[in-house]
Amino acid sequence: MSTLIIAYLALEDGRIVGFENPTSKKTVRHAVYDSVLLTPDGEIPLEVRTYAGNNPVLPNGTIVFVVGKLAGLNEDASFVDAIKFVPVPGDPTDDTYEDGVPDMPHPLFCVTGQIVGSVSTSGSILSHTLTSSEWIRDVRQPSKFTLLFDTSKPRWRHKPELKSGATVQVVGTAGGVHNGTVAIAPDNIVLSFGAPAAAPDAGGSVSPARSKKFGSAKSVKRVKTSAAAQGEQSLLQAVPLATEASPSEQPLACRDFRSARHDGSLLGPTWLLVLSLGPYFFLWFSK
Repeated sequence: MSTLIIAYLALEDGRIVGFENPTSKKTVRHAVYDSVLLTPDGEIPLEVRTYAGNNPVLPNGTIVFVVGKLAGLNEDASFVDAIKFVPVPGDPTDDTYEDGVPDMPHPLFCVTGQIVGSVSTSGSILSHTLTSSEWIRDVRQPSKFTLLFDTSKPRWRHKPELKSGATVQVVGTAGGVHNGTVAIAPDNIVLSFGAPAAAPDAGGSVSPARSKKFGSAKSVKRVKTSAAAQGEQSLLQAVPLATEASPSEQPLACRDFRSARHDGSLLGPTWLLVLSLGPYFFLWFSK
């Protein structure tokens, strides 16, 4: 289960709070801010936490781009632990401060959870309850959403069937507040998310290894080596090596050179030099 929020949030009342790390037992400084989650027909209060280090808190009205883990989503306690926390530069008190912020007032959610109960119908709107949870503030906390499918739009005219207990992954924007929970207008849904692999048959045979979807660096090197080998092989076929021919078919110069090196014949380089210089020595001694 996982619940992520991607949003531009306006921050207020920043303060530094020390939280104990459950592993190291050391106190870590975090900045905690108050904010609200905007939907088309309502607001839900949020408490946003991010690692502070030695940095001071941001001034009231600062807008930040946040990617974070989300839990709660009710009027009592809704928490966001920031994974990415990027403040929009500028002076929050300036009237033109928001001009540099993208027009994205409603957050985007990416939720992996379970469908609970059956579908509800209201005109062209089909709704499902989706439950999820996320590890926040050193404890796993639940969240509940309502998925709203507008079948009057071509995107969901043939909505997939969602059975109770099915695990799905949904990506969508905040569509409002529905029965006290945040409603999500899905833009994409993955069915049977994280379904277990098929078990071996009764005979105990092992399924053949599946080919990998993405190649690794090693597989790329193997492909390159194979291509190089094929190129070398084609060159060898186009130009036969001298060792493939029989001795009688080898060029004469090559046979003479090998003979001079290995057999010590008179046609070797040393004897050729002596024979070529012999007449000059004879003329010199005859004077």
